[in-house]
Amino acid sequence: MIGKTVSHYKIIERIGAGGMGEVYLAEDTELRRRVALKFLPPGYSTAPDVLTRFKREARAAAALNHPNIITIHEVAMHGDRPYIVMAYVEGESLSEQIRSKSLSLPTVIDIAIQIGEGLSKAHQADVVHRDLKPDNIVIDEDGRAKILDFGLAKLRGATKLTDEASTLGTVFYMSPEQTRGEDVGPRSDLFSLGTVLYEMITGQLPFGGEHMAAVMYAITTEEPQPLRRFNNDVTPGLERIVFKMLAKDPGERYQTAADLVADLKHERKLSQLNASTARRRSGPRKRGPRTLKIAIPSSLLFIAILLVLILKPFRVEIAPDRQAEASENMLAVMYFENLADRGDEKRLGEIITSLLITDLSASDALRVVSSQRLYDILKGLDKEGTRNIDRNTATLVANRAGAQWMLLGNILQAEPTLVVTYQLVDVASGDVKDSQRVDGASGESIFSLVDRMTVELRNELSLTLATRGDIDRPVAEITTSSPDAYRHYLEGMEHLNKNYKEEAIESFRKAIEIDSTLAMAHLELAVPNLPLSFAEKQRHVKLARRYSTKVSERDRHFINSLYAIYFGRTSESIRELHAVIAKHPDDKRAYYGLSVIHWIVLSKRDQALTYARKAIELDPLYKLAYNRLAYIYIDLGEYEKALEAVDTYIALGPDEPNPYDTQAEVYGLLGRLDDAINGYKKAIEIKPDFGIAAVSLGNMYLFRQDYATAEAYYRQYLSHQTADLRAAARHALSRVPLHQGKFENTLAMLDRYIAADEADPYGGEYSGEFRADKYWSKALVYTQLGDYRKAIAAGQKALEIERTSGRGGSWRTLVELHARSKDFAAAETLLSSTTLDTTRWSGEDRAEFYYSHGIIEFEKGSYAAACDHFERAVFDDPEFYTQYALAVAYLKANRLTEAVRAFERILNEYSRQRADDPINSVLVYYYAGLAYQDSGMNVKAVAQFERFLDIWKDADPGIEEMADARRRLDSLKGGT
Repeated sequence: MIGKTVSHYKIIERIGAGGMGEVYLAEDTELRRRVALKFLPPGYSTAPDVLTRFKREARAAAALNHPNIITIHEVAMHGDRPYIVMAYVEGESLSEQIRSKSLSLPTVIDIAIQIGEGLSKAHQADVVHRDLKPDNIVIDEDGRAKILDFGLAKLRGATKLTDEASTLGTVFYMSPEQTRGEDVGPRSDLFSLGTVLYEMITGQLPFGGEHMAAVMYAITTEEPQPLRRFNNDVTPGLERIVFKMLAKDPGERYQTAADLVADLKHERKLSQLNASTARRRSGPRKRGPRTLKIAIPSSLLFIAILLVLILKPFRVEIAPDRQAEASENMLAVMYFENLADRGDEKRLGEIITSLLITDLSASDALRVVSSQRLYDILKGLDKEGTRNIDRNTATLVANRAGAQWMLLGNILQAEPTLVVTYQLVDVASGDVKDSQRVDGASGESIFSLVDRMTVELRNELSLTLATRGDIDRPVAEITTSSPDAYRHYLEGMEHLNKNYKEEAIESFRKAIEIDSTLAMAHLELAVPNLPLSFAEKQRHVKLARRYSTKVSERDRHFINSLYAIYFGRTSESIRELHAVIAKHPDDKRAYYGLSVIHWIVLSKRDQALTYARKAIELDPLYKLAYNRLAYIYIDLGEYEKALEAVDTYIALGPDEPNPYDTQAEVYGLLGRLDDAINGYKKAIEIKPDFGIAAVSLGNMYLFRQDYATAEAYYRQYLSHQTADLRAAARHALSRVPLHQGKFENTLAMLDRYIAADEADPYGGEYSGEFRADKYWSKALVYTQLGDYRKAIAAGQKALEIERTSGRGGSWRTLVELHARSKDFAAAETLLSSTTLDTTRWSGEDRAEFYYSHGIIEFEKGSYAAACDHFERAVFDDPEFYTQYALAVAYLKANRLTEAVRAFERILNEYSRQRADDPINSVLVYYYAGLAYQDSGMNVKAVAQFERFLDIWKDADPGIEEMADARRRLDSLKGGT
């Protein structure tokens, strides 16, 4: 063919050959351009129907116009041979690039996005490729991917012209339905692209075999190895995308190429964000806030966070990460499939699974994968809520969990007696070690049946049992004897793990109504961020301890740890957690609890980091630990690592609201208001009534001075079903005029909202606090106005409300009010009634104590002493109020370099705590201006004074700081 002219194309050289013919480089003599001519094998001339279909398919492909699809110029015949004229692309095939170089992950993702966009265009035109593989993808000199040979695979399927060798090169990339000879659609192309993507990342094919039959068997029955086995840089998010593309069932894959491209672009954005933040992030060390969604007094803030985080974290790992090494005597108990009731409305399968996990976990010689981890791994495989787990999926889950054994089971009959079967399987070999049918006796409970299964399984595994009493106790004695109570408890845990608070409370209460001695349900109702009164929570934690003889030894330690925290016995709480680790060294919750204690209570952030990392080492998919890491890193000033932790959290829980809420909070601390707003909006989009995300979003608009939008978000909670949030919304609304310096307006609004509180009967955990908050706000307004008598009266009323409601009371603010009124005797008397107790106090308690001493010294004019106290307060609790006080004290002490640095740490740090302090939130610009001016940094001073005056441009007249700011600004600008 070389040198010949076909039509007006002069053949130059052959550039390729394969089962579908030969490809030549040619010159278009009319248009003076280079083209590629693809000649199909001669045998096609003997099949007229095939030729007709070929022309139809080729012309449909020729109609596609997209930068990632090779352009087809013409379809014609040369004698009896059909050929296609295509654009000639200088470059390499993707198969050559995979063989010759190690593709970086950003390059891999970019190529996959381009191919996906090309497929999306083709699928919209009802054109399916059917033979997508690296040989059919060319990467041009600009790095642009081009897809070749649309429609030809369908032609191949209708002929017997190719030999097995050429077909084998294609079968590696076929979808399961394609190997079965079924008609295929767009989702088959997505499976093939998943295979290509897997190969680009790992350099390996996901499904192997020495001959066609072996490869086809692997495609239809086997699961690929985890990507991280070959490439440690693979993120959980990218692995989730690839495994979704490679789902056996087309219905479980991406529904469209556009959906796939959207996820790939999100993954690319995360990668770019990590890279860009690494380049951009610099500057002075900053401190960040805690994450409790509703402000509470410091003596209970520690309890609130610790109770939520130590015991049953409400959001944990879901996405599959690397395949764990199989651990000796690790057992994964899969959900028992209820064949008698496919819908499993009574959750019998889940109940049996959970009871078996609890019963088997009593043995020190056996480690059992928790129900939550099973749930999370399934969710990571896009099988959330799946109760009917096939053998292949079960094997994949067991591998991910690092289990040596897995237990598969079925419920054959529920009435009149329970009948179940189970298989104990060696995960590595797939061999069935034991298979049993267990028939319930007449009147036998599900708990007794589980006990019999447990004994049989322990015997089969030849476990050397310890002599602990828990092992021989019936499972009903360490849980409940009521299937209905246990069912409601499991429902509550499912709601709590999603942070659906109201639903969780309802389920736990139903469980307790049936069995009032169900200790773990009482324990969950003691979680303080649930909208229950403090008294009710305290009652439940006491009941949990009273009935703690009805739990496993491990859970008893957690109950005791929680109880110790409630009553300020930190050392005892730590001992209980170490007792868990002594017998269960892989218990991530214990390490996580230790991390929280060392961070919040002891202010030992390095140790907190060590414990948190240990929890993640035990479970690399531990979402809550990544969430916590973000805030520890913020405290340590390591912003890059903080954002990396948040990004991982999002990758592990992309369909949950809290990761985006956390991301928004971190962005706020970094001064990135637009990003923070987008994060809160994403959280609300996923769950409109999530926490107080709308109030947090309102805060961001408050800082942006978009008061109408801020007020609109605050008002969303005025009609909320939770009374605490209705009261919180009223308090939030008072921030709007206060942030603008409209003090008289604010006082009138607070009086209206106090009356509204009294007319709105409620008794939630924070009921007294939110009533008191409005009086505290009045006190601070009166202080700003110089009316200390009214300020102290309002503060005393606030303290009275807090103490009446059992909240203890915020003595720190009252000390501050007395100090500012120069009544140092009253301030010192109030402070002297409180003795620092390092064994019982949290870091926030200590911060309030040191702050109170600092404010007295500050008002006395002893600025050096004030700085010392404020520094200690910042160390224990680097919140806005402690950092602001320290910055002003540095200024007054003429420690200008330190003052400037301190102000720069908080000027663009937008947190919930700063929004709760609207007056100082604005005055910080005035005092920063003073620090800059005194330091000779006049340009920066002008900017801060202008910002201050702009925010309070509509403020009440007669504010001393505003008059001074105007004078200084005129002087700096050369005015009079």
